[in-house]
Amino acid sequence: MIHYTDSSGVFTYRGTEFITLNISLEGLSPKVYRVLTISANHTLDDLHFFIQGAFEWLASGPSHFDVDSNLMDKSLKDIFAEKERIDYTYLGWKHGVEVVANQEVGCHVSVMSPCIDGKRSRPPEFIRSVESYQAFLDVVNNPEHPQHEEMLVAAERDTHGRKFDPEYFYKRAANRKIDYYFSLSELRLEDGIEGAIESIDEGRMYIRTDHGPISVSDLEDLLGKYANQASIEIRVRK
Repeated sequence: MIHYTDSSGVFTYRGTEFITLNISLEGLSPKVYRVLTISANHTLDDLHFFIQGAFEWLASGPSHFDVDSNLMDKSLKDIFAEKERIDYTYLGWKHGVEVVANQEVGCHVSVMSPCIDGKRSRPPEFIRSVESYQAFLDVVNNPEHPQHEEMLVAAERDTHGRKFDPEYFYKRAANRKIDYYFSLSELRLEDGIEGAIESIDEGRMYIRTDHGPISVSDLEDLLGKYANQASIEIRVRK
């Protein structure tokens, strides 16, 4: 279960340890990377959404962490006590995840911007390899290329209309995307059903529950089904 987001959209922790992670896409030069400072009590399920947000990925395809299954439910603190590095793969892109620093926090701390640094834009989602990305860059950097406009238009489908720029990195946009993924953090029913954000596909947010993934548009039906049987708690960023 991910940590909660309060009504101000602020990730809030008390008396915990923070971990700073450097996450870089493998094989690209110059490097494409993001730096995150988050609670060391987060799990890999949580880290998945921090990475998706920080790189402004669209969560539209398969992803996985290359770790033993016994580590999936452990905290990041425990995982990085055993391993110097872990890998996260999304749509064929491998992200190397390494610890930069640890920091003990003895009082209430709010982190509004988990992504603290980064460089360069990640490849468009339809590009799935280093070689394909280099070929794509050769096209978009050459206005005379016959596919120049076609490739720019294709890239803008996942930049929300912003012209693709390989050097682009806007920290505020990365943190807005993280906040977007965590804006509906928990669904709880008294009889033990729990849910958390699983993915966002073409504007539809999906919740992972004991009943499998459901979309927000189906949430009303689920709540109606249990309204007379259980108390319901939903935490939503306002």
